Amino acid sequence: DKFNESASSTWNGSMETFSIQYGTGSCSGLIGYDSVDVGHDGNFITQQGIGAASTVAAFFGMTNVDGIMGLAYDGLSSDMVTTPLSNYVNQGILTGRKLGVKLASGPDGNNNSVLDFGFFDSSEYMGSLTTLNIQQLFGQFLYITVNFNTFNINGNMMPGCAAAPCTSILDTGTSLLVGPSAYVGPLISAIGYTAGSCN
Repeated sequence: DKFNESASSTWNGSMETFSIQYGTGSCSGLIGYDSVDVGHDGNFITQQGIGAASTVAAFFGMTNVDGIMGLAYDGLSSDMVTTPLSNYVNQGILTGRKLGVKLASGPDGNNNSVLDFGFFDSSEYMGSLTTLNIQQLFGQFLYITVNFNTFNINGNMMPGCAAAPCTSILDTGTSLLVGPSAYVGPLISAIGYTAGSCN
């Protein structure tokens, strides 16, 4: 469903403007506020800032994307609008910033990606989870940034950088894997890169 502000009884428009530049283009428009139920579970975030785009890059017009929801921290959001995940915590709907992400896109047509707010679904992974502390950049929380020492691919340990700890940004909004070729190359080989695929 496409967002239709006139169909919402709780929409509160404003004259606040926003403009965001992405790697694939930009969008701009006005910020409004609404009650949002992300998972259709009855847990409404109230007064959630929403950028209602009036201008979008051609790239977005060629996709089935209805919108983009930022999952990083408020310091990275356009005009410092409080992000949905922060509002979940601020409004007492969630007790912490847990975010479970399953990205599924395969040749068999399985596009059943899942976003779990407030918990990790144990049926979606094997073994135990290792938690890492989120690191600040430039004295504040912006991206979901973590430090790590090595990659473990099918039991093979690989260095992630020249001198541990390595710093990495975890970003569900990109399909890029960026880093020094000496470390990223072996990682891509171990995962099983196929040209033209996003597997």
